[in-house]
Amino acid sequence: MDVSGQIQLFTWSEVTHAWSKLWSQPRGVCDFYAYCGPNGACDDHSSSSCNCLNGFEPRSPREWESKVWSAGCMRRTPLRCGDGDGFMLMKKMRLPAPSHSLPDSSLQLKDCKATCRSDCSCTAYASVNENGTGCHLWHKELTGLQENNSSGQDIYVRLADFELDDGSKRRLWIIAPVIIPSMLLVFGSIICYFWRRVLVRRRTELRHKAKRETRVAESLLDLGINMSTINKSLQGGKDSYDFQVFNFATISAATGYFSVTNKLGEGGFGPVYKAWELWTNGRGSELIDPTLNDLSPIGEITRCIHMGLLCVQESAKDRPTMSNVAALLSNETATLPTPKRPAFSLGKNSSITIPGSCSVNLMTISVMEAR
Repeated sequence: MDVSGQIQLFTWSEVTHAWSKLWSQPRGVCDFYAYCGPNGACDDHSSSSCNCLNGFEPRSPREWESKVWSAGCMRRTPLRCGDGDGFMLMKKMRLPAPSHSLPDSSLQLKDCKATCRSDCSCTAYASVNENGTGCHLWHKELTGLQENNSSGQDIYVRLADFELDDGSKRRLWIIAPVIIPSMLLVFGSIICYFWRRVLVRRRTELRHKAKRETRVAESLLDLGINMSTINKSLQGGKDSYDFQVFNFATISAATGYFSVTNKLGEGGFGPVYKAWELWTNGRGSELIDPTLNDLSPIGEITRCIHMGLLCVQESAKDRPTMSNVAALLSNETATLPTPKRPAFSLGKNSSITIPGSCSVNLMTISVMEAR
């Protein structure tokens, strides 16, 4: 017998002048009883020889790393009995001696499972016969298991429900504390990014709006209109008025000395009667210069066109005053009224008739016409 406890039989050879081993028992480490300790499974085909069953861990990790496996393994999760436990199938296992056997051939695997489940001390079950009948039951720790045994059979080991499904639930509980904070961080970063974009865009719009209002105020000041007067007018103050008189120099400077590029229209076939046909046909956006698309929102430009049509309505009482124009343009929430037909048209339905002769002495005179 050697230091490992193996019994060996040797014979002397006269030819080789050496001892030759004829027989030994046990032949492999897995033949030693309880070589891997309780709840450990021996495997002659594995370099580590011993492995803990699924759902178990080394009782002494330091000894296990030193390949001293006699202490065996213990459960990672205690059994709760009842509905909190399940059974894990292990195939081709050399089984340890059972605590109790029921060789009744009428018992099926489902009966073995029900019997073991109803007994909180039952740790495993297996069939007695090869045809799956009868029951082997274990009520203590499993000692003497061997994996990958050619003559082995199936055994069902009791585990906490948490340890079933190949440990996927346990891995989920381990990974979840890492994944969830990471996902929250990612989503939080995305929300923060888009929120900052919204704030930057809003601030940019406010800056553009402030610049436009400043330009309007400066233009009105050049024309002799004070914004404070307009505000008082809208609030019904003492400075309220309906008409403003400008001198010739102010109007000349504002229109670029009556430049053609600044005119509002010149009759039925002019730009105004055009800004009307397109507007009534729902094609007002065609009036917008393409170069303005990148400078201001389409809604603001359309609002300006709307205001322009209000200013050239046929009846003067329908036209807004300059103070109202400035106030409505600076208030984006104010609702603009629907514009009426422009003041002058030479279309088929023209309401203006030019007399054949306006002079009794056949002399040339000027005819007053609306623009």
